[in-house]
Amino acid sequence: TLEEHLLTGCAASSLETVGWEGVWGCVFMVPVLLVLNTIPGDDHDVYESLPDGLHMLQGCSQLQVLVGTWMMSIALYNFVGMQLCRNLSAVTRCLVDCMRTGVIWALQLGLHYFVSAKYGHPWTANSKLQLMGFVLLMLGTFVYNGIITIPVFGRRRDQTQLPARVLQATWSPTV
Repeated sequence: TLEEHLLTGCAASSLETVGWEGVWGCVFMVPVLLVLNTIPGDDHDVYESLPDGLHMLQGCSQLQVLVGTWMMSIALYNFVGMQLCRNLSAVTRCLVDCMRTGVIWALQLGLHYFVSAKYGHPWTANSKLQLMGFVLLMLGTFVYNGIITIPVFGRRRDQTQLPARVLQATWSPTV
C-alpha cells in the first residue's frame, strides 16, 4: 500500500504521513463542500450549507469540543494504524480496520440491551443483512490477504514467485 511504501521505503514518519493525509483530505473536501453548497436541498435551500455549519460551530462550545475530540480521535486512530503498518504489516492493519466495524456494532448492541434502551442501537430487521455484510467483508479481507484460500477462484502465484520486497511488505508475524 502507499502507506506501507511511505513508512518503509521513504523517510516519512508516522506523524508526518498522518499529517499529509489530513492535508490532502482537506484539499479534496473543500471543492466537495463548495459543490454541495450549490446543490438545491433542505439546509437553507442547499444540500449542505457551509456558512450555516461554520456559524453553528462558532456559536456552540460543546460542538467545538465534540469536533475537536472527533478530529483528535481520527488522528490517533490513523497514527496507531501507521504504527501497525510500520511494525507489523498492512495486512494486520486491514484486519484491525475490519474488526473495528464489528467491535463498534457489538458495543452499540451491548449498550442498548445491557445498559439502557436509550443508548446504542437495537437489533432490527436489517441487522441480519448487516451481519452478512460484515461476514462478507471479513471473508473478502481474509481471501485478499491470502489468509484463506478458496480453490474455486484459483490460487495466487506461489509466494516464491513474488519479489522479496513484496513478501517483506505483506508478511505479518501475528497472522
